[in-house]
Amino acid sequence: LDNVIDGFHEGELVVVGARPSQGKTALMMNMVEWSNEWEQQPLILSLETLTDQIVKRWVTLKTGISKKQLDEANFTFEQREKIQRVQIHGSGKFYVEDCAGKSAITLGNITSQITFYHKRHGTKLFFIDYLQKIRCKAPDRRNEVAEVIGALQHLCLNHQICIVALAQLGRGAGTDRRPAMSDLKEAGEIEQDAEKILLIHRPEWDEDLEWDDGEIVVAKNKNGATGICSTSYHRQEMRFQF
Repeated sequence: LDNVIDGFHEGELVVVGARPSQGKTALMMNMVEWSNEWEQQPLILSLETLTDQIVKRWVTLKTGISKKQLDEANFTFEQREKIQRVQIHGSGKFYVEDCAGKSAITLGNITSQITFYHKRHGTKLFFIDYLQKIRCKAPDRRNEVAEVIGALQHLCLNHQICIVALAQLGRGAGTDRRPAMSDLKEAGEIEQDAEKILLIHRPEWDEDLEWDDGEIVVAKNKNGATGICSTSYHRQEMRFQF
């Protein structure tokens, strides 16, 4: 994937789109893990998932212990040791701002949080889960999304940061074909302002499969190549492998 998109850069707004339950949040957590390898300490603005669930996803990613086992607190002695190693020695660093459950998640709230973390902690990489949850004053939904996207792009350029925003695909995006930028809800506004657009495609998605093969479609790359990156998803570990 890095060979195609050349990683993420300061000043970029990146959109990661997928249908529901196709792995947007899982891919985000994989990206957080990868960013730690480059000593980045990103902020996750979680508009849909509670903090404890984000932490459980992280522990699953680092230990291979299923989220179901974490929810049930049903561990072997060896698994308890793995969890303790994650807790004691650490396995990376990231911040989480839990916005899930709030009645109104406004553009002002999001921009304030991003500006605060950038100035206070020097944070350069931000993840938003997910884009269409953000609200602002606008005459209609199309203008609302245009306002949100424009403001996020301005933050990227003004602060020289990178924002990775997850986004839902519309209902018309079935599993039988590769998704396209036009499948994004309010696609025109997103397509215009995002520097990069990545779309998850998992045609073999099945809850009973331990692994399924899929693709990350690089639908837009303003300063580079587009293309298809093959990937496999491990359901228990919530891990994408390329």
